[in-house]
Amino acid sequence: MDNFIKLSGENGEEEFEVLLRFRLKGTDYIALRPEAEDDDTAAVFEIHKFETGEEEYITISDSNLAKEVFVHFVSIWEMSEEEDDAEDG
Repeated sequence: MDNFIKLSGENGEEEFEVLLRFRLKGTDYIALRPEAEDDDTAAVFEIHKFETGEEEYITISDSNLAKEVFVHFVSIWEMSEEEDDAEDG
């Protein structure tokens, strides 16, 4: 998926690759990788949607929930990688 978004933060504006959007227990999440990173770095955020349609990405503050969400992301990501490998093979 070649989908990039720009986010403003403490260090100014930075571009991120959207790796995956997914839902877990009724909440939407997004996995992002900084464009400058070449390795398997990823961060997962909760998506808060406003009535205007704009989205805000919120850090998951509960460490147990953060682990659960990240494990879910990894399992989906690995499944999609296996499917891609099967299609290529």
